[in-house]
Amino acid sequence: MNKFTIDELRADVDNYIREIMCGTFYHFETQADLDETINFLVASLIGIDAYELMSARHSTYKYYVEYAELWIADQDTGHTIWLG
Repeated sequence: MNKFTIDELRADVDNYIREIMCGTFYHFETQADLDETINFLVASLIGIDAYELMSARHSTYKYYVEYAELWIADQDTGHTIWLG
């Protein structure tokens, strides 16, 4: 099973944008533009509800991937949300 924090997901999307997309047709004027795009893409990938839970201040939710199943879970409370 693989688990990821919201910062790890953002870093993966950032790497993808920088390595794959920036040299082709994407150009960001400011760091804020890039950050906004990264946040939008992460929210699109995991769903806005999961993104908001994971992004909440002091959140301990992590994103889990096992086989074809995706979910987020809070290790402190044991609360789990199946994403599909």
